[in-house]
Amino acid sequence: MTMAPEDSARRLAAEHGLRFVDLSQAALSPGIASLVPENVARQLHAVPIGRRLGTPVVAVADPGNAAAMDALRQSLGRDFVAVVAGPEQVDRAIEQLYSGGGVHSTQTAESPVVPPLWPVSAGQPSDTNGTTSGSDHGDVGLLDPRGLDGTPPAPSDSGAVVVADTDGTALATAPPQAPDGYGLVADSTEVDLSGLEPEAPALARVLVSARRVTVEDMNAALGAYQQSGESLARYLFNRGLATEDDLVRGMASEVGLDFVDLSTFPIDPRAAGMLPESVARHHMVLPVRIEDGSPLVAMANPSDVYAMDDLRTILGRNFTPVVATRSQIATQIRLAYEGDADDMTDLAEDAAVELAPAGGGFELESLQSVVEDAPIVRYVNLLILQALNERASDIHIEPTPRRLRIRFRIDGVMQDATSASASIHPAVVSRLKVLGEMDIAEHRIPQEGRVSLSVGDRQIDLRLATLPSMFGETCVMRLLDKSASIRGLPELGFFPDTLDRYAQAYRHPYGVIVVTGPTGAGKTTTLYGTLTEVMSKEKSVVTVEDPVEYQIDGITQVQINNKAGLDFSRALRSILRSDPDIVLIGEVRDKSTATIAMEAALSGHLVLTTLHTNTASATPLRLTEMGIEPFLVTSSITGILTQRLARVLCKQCKEPYAASEKDFTGAGYKEADLDGVDTSTLYRAVGCRSCSHTGYHGRMVLAEVLIMTEEIDRMIIEQQPMANIERQACEQGMRTLRMDGLLKVVSGQTTLQEVLRVVI
Repeated sequence: MTMAPEDSARRLAAEHGLRFVDLSQAALSPGIASLVPENVARQLHAVPIGRRLGTPVVAVADPGNAAAMDALRQSLGRDFVAVVAGPEQVDRAIEQLYSGGGVHSTQTAESPVVPPLWPVSAGQPSDTNGTTSGSDHGDVGLLDPRGLDGTPPAPSDSGAVVVADTDGTALATAPPQAPDGYGLVADSTEVDLSGLEPEAPALARVLVSARRVTVEDMNAALGAYQQSGESLARYLFNRGLATEDDLVRGMASEVGLDFVDLSTFPIDPRAAGMLPESVARHHMVLPVRIEDGSPLVAMANPSDVYAMDDLRTILGRNFTPVVATRSQIATQIRLAYEGDADDMTDLAEDAAVELAPAGGGFELESLQSVVEDAPIVRYVNLLILQALNERASDIHIEPTPRRLRIRFRIDGVMQDATSASASIHPAVVSRLKVLGEMDIAEHRIPQEGRVSLSVGDRQIDLRLATLPSMFGETCVMRLLDKSASIRGLPELGFFPDTLDRYAQAYRHPYGVIVVTGPTGAGKTTTLYGTLTEVMSKEKSVVTVEDPVEYQIDGITQVQINNKAGLDFSRALRSILRSDPDIVLIGEVRDKSTATIAMEAALSGHLVLTTLHTNTASATPLRLTEMGIEPFLVTSSITGILTQRLARVLCKQCKEPYAASEKDFTGAGYKEADLDGVDTSTLYRAVGCRSCSHTGYHGRMVLAEVLIMTEEIDRMIIEQQPMANIERQACEQGMRTLRMDGLLKVVSGQTTLQEVLRVVI
C-alpha cells in the first residue's frame, strides 16, 4: 500500500525527532523570503516559513540530508529551527513565496505553532501559552522547577538537541551550542559532566554545560552553599561565579522557556500598554510584543503561579512567557510607564490651586489638615515612587524664591527631576515631617526622622533630614532598599588582585578591618560583602548599626537608639559580653568606640568597621588624632581598604575613540603611571534608552588596600607623614585609587572624567 506524501513526511519527522507541519494550512510571514535566496531554497528543497524570537524557522523535505542542512545554515549565516513538510508542499510553498503570493493565505486554528527555542524536559508538556505543566512522571513542570533532573535531551542522528512539542513529542532540533554559550541546552558531549556530582541540581548542570561555571567551581559550590544558608543561585552570584544574566538564562533553560535580553530586544509600546503599571511592578512582568495575536510577556520569575493566573485574567487570553533579568524588566517598566513626570506636574498644579492660602502662608492650626490633603499625599507618594524607579539614592527638596526644586542623586550624581510651585513647599515638607515623626511646628532648627514604607514587594527605609535655609526648609531623603540582596565582593567591581590583598586581612581570625571613604562611597555595602565571605554557621555574628541597612538571617543585628541612650560604645560593651566571633560596627565616630573595637580585636574577635578618611595611608594617623595610642593601632588593625564609587559606562551605548597622551596628562597622570598600560583606546559616555540617556548605568568600586606590615607599623609608631606611609605601601604592592581608576578606564569600564570626579 502506497503511503500518502503527508504521512511519509510525518514518519520522516518522527524518525529525526522533528516536528511535522502542514504547509497547506500555514501562512508564510511577510518578508520571510529575504532569509534564503530563491536558488538556494530550490536547490536545498527548503523554505523559510517564519521566525521565532528572531530565529528563522525553515521547513525541509529531507532532514536526513546533513550536507543540505549545513549548506542551509551557512546560507542563513546563523542557526535555525527545522521542521518537516511534504516534498510537494515545500515545492508549492517555494513557488508561492518567491512568486509574490506568499502572504495572502489565512492562518487557521490548525496552523502550526512555531516551536519554542528552549527545550522542555521529556514527558513535560506545555500548555497553549507556552508554560510547562506537570507530566505523568510527577509534578516536575514550571510549578516546581527544582524537580527537573537537568539531563539534556538526547541528540538526534545529526547531533542536534531535540526540542519537545506541546504534546510532549519532539518538535525540532537545534545546534548543540549557540555562539553565546547557551544553545537550547548545551550538548553534554561538548562538556564532560562526568566529574559533576551525581546529585547536582538541574541549574548546576545547565551552567556547567553552557561553560559558564567550571566543573571544579561547581562541585566546590555544591559542597559549600548549603552550609552558608543560601540557595545555589545566590551562592554562585555572591561569590562571582555566575552573573545575574547567567543565572536567569540557566533558569530559563531549566524550565524550558526562552531568555530575552531586553536591553537589545525591540519592545512594542502597545504591548506594554496591555497591562496596568501596578500589576507589572507587583509581579515584575512586562508584555514586550504581540505575535499572532498572543502577547509575549517577559517575566523575572516564571514559576510564580499567582502571576500567571493574574496575567491570564487581566490579558483575557493565553500568552507566551519568556524570561528576562529582574533589573532589565524594572528598567523597561520605568521606561514604558514614564508618564510619572507628567503625573507629578499635574498633581503639583492641583495642590497649588487647592492648597494655596489666601494670606500667602499657612497658619499653624491648618498644617495638619494640609498635609493630609489628597493632592499632597499623592504628590509625595509619587515623588518617592519615581525616585525608586529612577534608581535614586537620595531625594533633595530645595525651595527657591519662585519654584520648588526637586533633584535626585542617581549613581552618585545630582540630576534635576521636576519642579513645582513654591506655594506647595510648606505642605510638602510638613507631610514629610509627619511621615518622619518630626515636629511640624518647628522651622528654626534642623530635624531628623525615619520612616519605613512598603512599595510593592520592596521594603524601603527613608532617612529624612530638614535644614532651615533663606527660602524655607530644605529636606533630604536617603532611600534604603531593605529588600535588596547583599552583593558579593566580586560583584562590586574589585579587580581580582585587589580582592586577594583584601582577603589577606579579613581571613585573619581576629583583628580590625577598616573600610574608609567619604559618605556615599559604599562602605557599608563592602562590609556586608565581606561579612558574606567570613560568616558561617559555626560563628556567632553581631552587628551594631545606625541604621540597619540590610537584614540577614542567622545573625544578631542591633539598631542604635540615641533617644534611649543606646549609642555605639554602650552597645559594644554589651555585645562583647555575648561572646561573638565577628562584630560589625557601622561607624567609628569617637575615641570610646574606636578603643572598644581595638580591644575587642586584641581579645580574639574579628571586627569590621568604617571610618571617614580619604586615603588608606591617612587612616592610622586619623585614629591617633582621635586619641588612640599608636601601639594599639598597629597591634589591632590588620588591613585598611579605602574606596570610591565610580559610575560604570553603559554597555549598550559606550563609544570607543583613539586616545592621545594629552588625555592622560591632562588628567594628572605621569609618564611613569602609563608604563605597561595599553592607552590606545578609551571610551566615552553616549546615552541610550537603557541608561536613561546618561551614558552610565550602575557604579563600581575604585579601591586601594593597605596591609599592615612591620615596616608600616614602625612608621605609624614613629608618626611619619602619610606620604611616606603611602610610598612604603605602594612598594609592598598597594595600588592607589588613581591607578585603580586608570586601569578601569583603559579596560572600558568607566571614563577619565568619572575617575577625576571621585578621586582627588
